[in-house]
Amino acid sequence: MRRGDIVVEGVTRTDLEGDGVYDIVGSVNDLSLAEGEIHAKVDISGTENAETGAIDLDIEVGWYTGYPDDMESTMPIAVKFTGVRATIYTGSLDVTMMDFPIATGQSATVSMIEDAEGNFTFSLRRHCRGRRHSH
Repeated sequence: MRRGDIVVEGVTRTDLEGDGVYDIVGSVNDLSLAEGEIHAKVDISGTENAETGAIDLDIEVGWYTGYPDDMESTMPIAVKFTGVRATIYTGSLDVTMMDFPIATGQSATVSMIEDAEGNFTFSLRRHCRGRRHSH
């Protein structure tokens, strides 16, 4: 896993209306990011259209600013992913922190791998342009 990757296990993908539009929902209470420098709560919600392969996800990251002593106070980071399915979903990210845009149109991919119970492991990988990271 690289520094900016968000991985959430147990994500559900359900066609509640039987119309081929899947609701995607998942969360994790303590995700370690930036090589352990950031701990956050992550909530994922969105939809996937089975016919077109279009996916639209809201990823709400609550950075625990007083970790590990304070697991209530968070700094909100909003991540929006839109893309289209191939082997993985390829698309772009828009990221805002405290209503301030910190990334717009950043290249990214999402993969969702199904487990035996029908739940998914969600992985978001952002792609850095022009430089490589060794993580």
